[in-house]
Amino acid sequence: MEALGSSVLEAMRSGVPVMTSNVGGLPELIGQDERGVVVKTNNPACWAQAIYSLLINQEKTQHRRGAAKSFVEQNNSPAQMAKQYLSIYQSVLGD
Repeated sequence: MEALGSSVLEAMRSGVPVMTSNVGGLPELIGQDERGVVVKTNNPACWAQAIYSLLINQEKTQHRRGAAKSFVEQNNSPAQMAKQYLSIYQSVLGD
């Protein structure tokens, strides 16, 4: 279990196709079938089907990879996250 989803963000940044279950904030990182695949069950057959779909539909998989990399670079890069944390700390502690 991971609160921030750092491993998912790193995979997305690297262009690795991401599959996750629908737990925590991970579906928000993936979007509605935009940047990866969210499997909404713990049924192994459903996971196998999702893996198969990633392998078979290379065009869609490539699109998801590009969307994932872009999403991370624009919204969740280490620099962006550092700026967001700094802003939070400054609002709480003052300049």
